[in-house]
Amino acid sequence: MSLSWWSRVLAPDGSLQRGPGRQGDEVYVALPGVRAPSILADADSTAAVRGALVRSEAGIGRHEQLVRSAAAKAASNLRVRRRLPNLVHVPAGSGVTLRAELESRLGVEARLWATAGPVRPNRKPVIRVLDGSDRVVAFAKVGWDRATAEMVDTEADALASLRERPCRGLIVPDVVDHFAWSGLSILVTRPLPIQDRPTAEPDAEIESLVRLVEYGGRSHEPLARAPWWQSLRRRLGPFDRLAADEEVRSGDEAIDLGGHHGDWSPWNIRRTVSDMGLYVWDWERSRVDGPVGVDAAHYVLQVGRFIDGQTVAAAAQRAEDALVEHLPAFGVDPSRAALLVRLELLETVARMVESGLADQLIDRRDEIIAVLESARPAGAPT
Repeated sequence: MSLSWWSRVLAPDGSLQRGPGRQGDEVYVALPGVRAPSILADADSTAAVRGALVRSEAGIGRHEQLVRSAAAKAASNLRVRRRLPNLVHVPAGSGVTLRAELESRLGVEARLWATAGPVRPNRKPVIRVLDGSDRVVAFAKVGWDRATAEMVDTEADALASLRERPCRGLIVPDVVDHFAWSGLSILVTRPLPIQDRPTAEPDAEIESLVRLVEYGGRSHEPLARAPWWQSLRRRLGPFDRLAADEEVRSGDEAIDLGGHHGDWSPWNIRRTVSDMGLYVWDWERSRVDGPVGVDAAHYVLQVGRFIDGQTVAAAAQRAEDALVEHLPAFGVDPSRAALLVRLELLETVARMVESGLADQLIDRRDEIIAVLESARPAGAPT
């Protein structure tokens, strides 16, 4: 992401500038570099810089390797960190920054470790807030355009509901604050007591998904009349023709609807140490009336594409095979597996269409569309 994009997030009334700045400026280490950083770590925080370096996907370029290696060695020394070549700063006096706003709301001396992650439809900054002792005391999500702001708002509502009326076996983060600030929507939550990423992805946790379906309240409707589907068709824009095929194929046959996470993935769920429940976060796509089984399809597709490096076609077939096995646990006929995988692929296209980064997702979108078009009924209009 560009420095101007990061400025919009961290200092809407000011700007992020290259270099170490002056006394009183907010200073960040930019990774993999200052041209298009995906991570900004507060230079005053040893834990933020070290953590960002460990998790940084800085690329394989020789220059980036050297920058990362030098920064890793210097991470424990503030004086050296302040002289790194990949520093950026927010000049003091350029308006209230996000760090200052979070300090005020949380009552701590805040240091930020901000990550945008890889380019994806729901790309938004996720910010670890560290206190003066370098302990992570909160996470902040920032909705920076209409689509991501709606997602942040949806997650805030979902977490509030799940705290007021828990879903058995699912443990979600506590909401500290949810507020609008300088045209951004910001959700602040407490950290869950989890360790670093697991060495291998967990299974799809079908039992927990069944509980979530029932928590939402199960219903049955023809696809064309389901609110989830009607919303999806509006979001598909120029690719609505692909959805029209599914309506023809489904006719008046009812589909099962219920509680729906929307991003059920290995990186959003974790077993508790006592194995008595499941920590679940990232509820920004959740609904109470999503198609039953689509969360499981999403999980298997994510593992196939982003962990095992499969093509969309191969991952889709893998998801269909998995659903044939899993759908009976939901009380859904295994013959619906192919439909549910197509619904998940259509949802992915819709997310790409509505994303503020849509122009960077065209190749991935077209690969998914090619798989959907290969499944179109014979004689369907183009």
